[in-house]
Amino acid sequence: MEAERLQQLVSEAPMLQALSADEVKRIIDNSRVLRADKGAVILHEGQPGHGIFLILNGMVTARRQVFGGFPAFANLYKNEVFGEIGLLTDQPAGATVIAGTECWLLLLPTDTAQRMMDDGDAAIYKLLREVVATVQSRMLGVVGRMVEVFQN
Repeated sequence: MEAERLQQLVSEAPMLQALSADEVKRIIDNSRVLRADKGAVILHEGQPGHGIFLILNGMVTARRQVFGGFPAFANLYKNEVFGEIGLLTDQPAGATVIAGTECWLLLLPTDTAQRMMDDGDAAIYKLLREVVATVQSRMLGVVGRMVEVFQN
């Protein structure tokens, strides 16, 4: 993917709106662009995570082993992230993530994010603040769905 197109796609991500152009560039420079074919497994539940993924284009499906099944519990689209829990907690992936379409992803590897934190890079702290807000929003959505289930 050419640099101009990558810069455009990344700058469209709401999660990165709080970052300056220089900070966005540092995130890009420290990341890798990955292409995943439809059906490719990007993360395996229970395996070490790789870092935080930003979906530049396409859709992924998150699945988890539950009660002997393997149901999909979330579809994520352009400008959404996954892998963030592993990055924040250093725990194995909590779900298997599969490309539902051809996808282009920006991966900020865990070790690189850690180095940026160790260096005191403001870009990673601003990104992580947005990641935490995303996690909070997802959790509130789950709580809302649980309330609906128990009210019925």
